[in-house]
Amino acid sequence: DLDFSYSGIKAAMMRLVKHITKNGEKSLSRKEISDLAASFQKVAIQHLIERTKRALQMVEVKSLVVGGGVSANVVLRSELRKLCRSYKIPVYVPTKKELCMDNAAMIGVAAWYKAQRKDFVKDISRLERDPRASIDTQIIT
Repeated sequence: DLDFSYSGIKAAMMRLVKHITKNGEKSLSRKEISDLAASFQKVAIQHLIERTKRALQMVEVKSLVVGGGVSANVVLRSELRKLCRSYKIPVYVPTKKELCMDNAAMIGVAAWYKAQRKDFVKDISRLERDPRASIDTQIIT
């Protein structure tokens, strides 16, 4: 299973913060906020690394391309580099933080591959979006 979602960890964090603060009766200190943020980051990155490792075990790949806002995270970059080193494959991340935007880089890569295959939509007025579509899917109404 390569499904990925942060909703469970986000909900758990919200419940924890509500429990700690008891609906505003206590505020969190800077240290508590920092500790919670670090813990969240650790678990979130661990989840990403586990899913990536599972994917690398399932499919023989020549390289890994990382995009989206999460690709700006220095700790994630470091962990992915370690993982890819162990599989002897290169990992590519945006060189500038300005390029680490909401999956724009990944959409660009997908568009490039589709263009190489000359896979174009014939009638753009019928084009629909599907956030769960695979890279090989054409979405036409």
